[in-house]
Amino acid sequence: MKKTKKGLKMNKKAGINFLGEKTTDIVIAVLVIILLVFVGVKIFGIFSDKTDLEKAKNNLNSLVIDFENFMKTDKTHDTLMVLGPEDWYIKFFDEGYSSKKCEGYTSGFCLCICNGKNVKDCDEEGICAELKEKWTGDNEYEMKEIPFEIEVKKNA
Repeated sequence: MKKTKKGLKMNKKAGINFLGEKTTDIVIAVLVIILLVFVGVKIFGIFSDKTDLEKAKNNLNSLVIDFENFMKTDKTHDTLMVLGPEDWYIKFFDEGYSSKKCEGYTSGFCLCICNGKNVKDCDEEGICAELKEKWTGDNEYEMKEIPFEIEVKKNA
């Protein structure tokens, strides 16, 4: 290297090598970061995505609570909201006409969210809960759009 008035003069070849090494390191670091973010998103997706059956269970629990709370009020009618899963069915069963999943319920009233229209569908892929009082909505709903609204009323 030659010394100039402003300081040391860098060899042109050394500058190119230095720049080439650092650029390679930066590119590799960026690729590793992108890969880590991708893997993180995938792992998060695995643990955060709920299956349709889990969604059905959570929504059925909320629906039963909302219905039972409605029955305790002075309201004569109400709208209950269900958030899925889409294209599944909500079914009410009276005593003697129910899914195997309702067996043993002492009240005789059973509400299910099933992946199909038939009782067999509830038995195979569905979730059911006991109701303390008779359901005052329709006996069957197909959840075509989410959120899905159900009108319930009290018998006069």
